[in-house]
Amino acid sequence: MPKLTLLLAALLFTSIAFAQSPVITGQVTDTSENRILGQAVVALLRPADSVLLRFVRTNPQGKFTIPAPKEGRYLLLITYPGYADHADYIDVEGVTDVGVINMLTRAVVLQNVIVRGSAIRMKGDTLAFVADSFKVREGATVEDLLRRLPGLSVNSNGEITAQGQRVEKVLVDGDEFFGDDPTLATRNLQALAVKEVQVFDKKSDQATFTGVDDGQSQKTINLKLKDEFKRGYFGKVKLGGGLPDRWENQAMLNAFKDKRKLSVYGIAANTNNTGLGWNEERQFGGSMNTNTEIGDDGSIMMSSMADEFGGTGGYYGEGLPQSWSLGTSYANKWNQNRSQVNGAYRYQQLKTEANTSVTTQNILPDTQFFNNQRGQNISDRWRHKALARSEMFIDSSQSVTFNLNGSYGENSTYNHFLSEALNSKQLPVNRSDRTTTGSGTQTQFTGSALYKLRLKKKGRTLSVSLSNNYSNNSSDGFLLTYNEFYTEAGLFRRDTVDQKKENLTWSNSASGRIAYTEPLGKNGIVEVNYGYTHTNSRQERLSFDKENGKYDALNELFSNDFRFKTGVNRTGAGYRFNGKTVQFGLGSDIAFNDWQQDDLFRDTLRTYRARGR
Repeated sequence: MPKLTLLLAALLFTSIAFAQSPVITGQVTDTSENRILGQAVVALLRPADSVLLRFVRTNPQGKFTIPAPKEGRYLLLITYPGYADHADYIDVEGVTDVGVINMLTRAVVLQNVIVRGSAIRMKGDTLAFVADSFKVREGATVEDLLRRLPGLSVNSNGEITAQGQRVEKVLVDGDEFFGDDPTLATRNLQALAVKEVQVFDKKSDQATFTGVDDGQSQKTINLKLKDEFKRGYFGKVKLGGGLPDRWENQAMLNAFKDKRKLSVYGIAANTNNTGLGWNEERQFGGSMNTNTEIGDDGSIMMSSMADEFGGTGGYYGEGLPQSWSLGTSYANKWNQNRSQVNGAYRYQQLKTEANTSVTTQNILPDTQFFNNQRGQNISDRWRHKALARSEMFIDSSQSVTFNLNGSYGENSTYNHFLSEALNSKQLPVNRSDRTTTGSGTQTQFTGSALYKLRLKKKGRTLSVSLSNNYSNNSSDGFLLTYNEFYTEAGLFRRDTVDQKKENLTWSNSASGRIAYTEPLGKNGIVEVNYGYTHTNSRQERLSFDKENGKYDALNELFSNDFRFKTGVNRTGAGYRFNGKTVQFGLGSDIAFNDWQQDDLFRDTLRTYRARGR
């Protein structure tokens, strides 16, 4: 009898203790398919930082009981393979029964069905967080807000991770915010201005155009702003310098209103800062030294060209540069975001002066010799550059895109170089004194147009592109060289070169391409294309010797004049398959080349015709 009494007391004590511990109970089902979801994962997270506190699995009847550390508010997260995650805030008091939770398959979610929950919603394939449901300190930035959202993390460099994947893009109301640097939006916008944070996988431009998923996507965050915060200003100012007689001043201002964005910057420095750095280029709206080409199939190709001013953001030559730079960019959308225009202008001037002195001693087993060099280099370069891009949608299935990019610049240089070689007795072996001067102009223009048509059948598209590239670089200058050669007896020969140099490089290329895609099966797409390119170019290098005080004696040994013509016909076909587990592509094209070289100096003509893949 005493044993029975003790057993009943222990059971009663356990029941009371269990009843006093806060727990959450419920059941997980799928009413659309009348299924009970056993072995679903039910996790309890701390709302402040999404730290996992407890997790259990549902029993074969789909029911669960998960204890909470204490009473209060928690984030309940339920996951099951093939279903959209369910997340909701739960206020726990004693035994809290959340009832039956109906999960939605991802196929249903893709039909824009909204999963229940006030702070976190699943809308289509987009996970949306209501910003005001997550408390942050006063004056907090978007970056601070993202750190509070479940499943998101931000490191010290501003890099964002969502659901274990790095976020490649941060959009503001569906558009890039002054370039493709995510920190521009996350560190310059206040958390108070955000209405909703959306996390989704953004499809590639090609998949958007053709309507066929190519398996390529980018983890993306879109910040939907409150109406009263869809305008503002931000920027930075840097004044002063470090060492005496060194100065570096820089200012940048960005303004936005709805879909309209404007940026202005200016730089004046005599340090190694000769322009915008890579990150600043991204903030300014993209590097003006980067060419972007949109392919006929919707793909994007970017190529970067070296800046003759020494690269972007740094001077890699010798001497102390003085630079002045200013620029502006503008972007706007209208017609319900179906039409847009982007433009930018930049002016840059760079002056440099370098003086060098090098002394070298070479020691060999049986002798030694010396070499002394001194040089001076002075240059002055400036350039204007402008670009514009416009995209207009004729209707929901047709669009036209125009790209224009042009630049004009001038430069002048002065170089003086002295060198001498000495033997082991410090007696001269040879000496050289060379002076070169020159000036030139550089002109470049690129224009392209792309027409895209999406037909009624999914994956059936037609695109036509036209482009023209023109460049003209010319320069002239003078070369004056004195060379002296010595023996142990003294000077025995002296050479002099006094020439005028004229150089011209000219090129014009026009091309067109047409491409058609057709769906093949459920996950396949076939593309056939044809393109033609015609190029005319000229390379002229002339050297004139000085006679009777004039540079009019052509030196054919150091001169040439070539004309080139090239025509390329290219056609091809390809196939892409994009299954859930298997993705592959194959294709081939064939080109017919006609090439012609006309040597005006030797009056010869060469032609070449080839076929290649």
